Amino acid sequence: MVQLKGKDLLLLNDYKIGVEREALRVNRDGTLALTPHPPALKKPHFTRDFSESQIEIVTSPADSIDSLLRELESLHDEANRELGDELLWPMSTPPTLPPENLIPVADMGSDEAGHAGSNYRRGLVTRYGKHRQMISGVHINISAGGSLTQFLSHNVDAGPMRIEDYLNLSAAALFVEKLPTILLLTGASVYGGSDLQSDDELVVSFRNSAGGYAGHAYREYFSLDSIQAYTGQIEKAMNTESEVYRSMGLVDDGRLVQLNTKVFQSEKEFYAPVRLKRAGAPGGGQLSALKKEGSQYLELRYADVDPGYAVGIGRDALMLARLIFTHALLNLDRDNIELRTNSALRKNLDRADEAAAFSIAGLSNGAAHGLLSRAESDLGELLGTAIILDIAEGSGDYLGLIQKYLNQLRHVDRLKAVAIADAYTRSNLTWDEFGTETALMCARNKREVETYA
Repeated sequence: MVQLKGKDLLLLNDYKIGVEREALRVNRDGTLALTPHPPALKKPHFTRDFSESQIEIVTSPADSIDSLLRELESLHDEANRELGDELLWPMSTPPTLPPENLIPVADMGSDEAGHAGSNYRRGLVTRYGKHRQMISGVHINISAGGSLTQFLSHNVDAGPMRIEDYLNLSAAALFVEKLPTILLLTGASVYGGSDLQSDDELVVSFRNSAGGYAGHAYREYFSLDSIQAYTGQIEKAMNTESEVYRSMGLVDDGRLVQLNTKVFQSEKEFYAPVRLKRAGAPGGGQLSALKKEGSQYLELRYADVDPGYAVGIGRDALMLARLIFTHALLNLDRDNIELRTNSALRKNLDRADEAAAFSIAGLSNGAAHGLLSRAESDLGELLGTAIILDIAEGSGDYLGLIQKYLNQLRHVDRLKAVAIADAYTRSNLTWDEFGTETALMCARNKREVETYA
């Protein structure tokens, strides 16, 4: 374990964190808003995602969770002012959607980049359908600051790797290992909605389950051995012919319906729960930038939109991400190489599938003993790092977070997903009505929606 003493502990406060929050725009009756993206909501803080009706709110990299949340709240205030009578849908999974031909794909502009973006989205429609692409989430971006990275470079053996790559690959592997516990503690997409789910079973995180947005295609091409392996496997998928996608064809009625018939049309189709990124590289240029200059930060893609918070994510989930990231940095002498093997990644992703699809009824009737026990063990492993972070910050927040989560595991009705499922069931409302009522509460509140927080 990396030893920090005295003033070196303050280096742990040298990190950057940001979020990208996706949300559907809906009318006050819960129907999808088919209006164009509000023109006043511009880059770099506002953009379209898959659909013209799906907004993405992007913060700047912040140097603390509190400053991140302040900016996120400010951006949501700005968005709500421009939305007029429209609302931000407060769930990851959508309300009842109109027929696919009525759902507007994002207008990416008329220049070359815009055409490429539009063609890529047409491929997503062909491959996955519009309804699945309307599932929204919150991406957390996190990195070690320069001073912390420099300190670690003098105290760990990164071998031939750049220190940033060694840190990020190791942290990514730890996030995958802890993903089942993360989903159990923070999962908030309990229902897929009538357009996506064939039954009404409520689960921990539909979005992260096999029926959610990511699927399993990325797994065969997910490697954390090195930056070269990481980028090389994605490139392999971009050059591997898919019989399924070939059967769909490239052109329909004279119009391009997918960019190509490879496993991934482009690198953006690599839907892993954790991705290595480089700031400033264009969406279609990440791989070349990573190969040439290495990684700068992690993009954590597992977070559901949390209806307990007007901004879609709460302080606890952000603290948990920082805690796990810091734990990875402080434990680089552990056997992190084993966590980065393909077999370990797939085993842990299978466990995450099980956690995501675990039924709320199963949690409530005691069928989740193994899942709960593993989660308690994971929190126990993080306890020492929580104490160190509290010393660095001069607070008791991280120890309090561990205690709060342990209490939830021992009283499962307090878990986020169980609380949301219970509120939905007790409301006697339809999914659309329940989501709309929650959206109205979110529009009136800057922070917590008390029912679910």
